[in-house]
Amino acid sequence: MKFQKDEVPKIKQKVFEKINENNIGSFYIDQKNNGKLILGITVGTPKSTIEKIKKEINELTTESENVEFIFVENSLIELEELRDKIIEESGNLLNQNIKILDITLNMKFNKLVIGVEDK
Repeated sequence: MKFQKDEVPKIKQKVFEKINENNIGSFYIDQKNNGKLILGITVGTPKSTIEKIKKEINELTTESENVEFIFVENSLIELEELRDKIIEESGNLLNQNIKILDITLNMKFNKLVIGVEDK
């Protein structure tokens, strides 16, 4: 918990300073993996950029082993835009008897989860 409270905010700030928000795909704590911080970076982000950030994180905290970078397909911005588009179109879907109950962003799988009414 100390890592999550004290170190994660500093790491998050560093990542958002160094990586364009269009390349950030997820950011979550994996509790099943001892609270490891998972940073999803979109495919195509230069590996040199990620290596530079890893180096800075190593200098920032003694717990850099608790940080893992993974590559993901979608940025958070893309997923949020898609969610907004689905919400905008929900009226048209309702006309087709498809009622959207919920739209949730699943950080771990870098996807939207859409709940629809069972007909």
